[in-house]
Amino acid sequence: MQPLVPSSGKSAGKKGSTLPSIVYFVSGGESTAEDFKEALLKAKRAEFKLTYASGAVKTSPWKAEQFDSNSDLIANIRSRPFWRKRISEGLEKVEVVID
Repeated sequence: MQPLVPSSGKSAGKKGSTLPSIVYFVSGGESTAEDFKEALLKAKRAEFKLTYASGAVKTSPWKAEQFDSNSDLIANIRSRPFWRKRISEGLEKVEVVID
């Protein structure tokens, strides 16, 4: 079972940087990664709510039509453009939401 909030330790990128926390929500309540994945397999869509150090909050849709039971949830999130820019843009928290 994956933890609710994955690693917030040192990243492999720049020295001294930390990974943003990832929190999952299904129908308004916090969820485990396992339960979120099950809901995503049914809904095939979610929304990313991205919180930055500056206080800015951005949202981004996730169309997950190709996501299947063999897909790695964390790897899929970490392959997104916002994750690759996390250090330069000051990304602190990623909330993944299914309504």
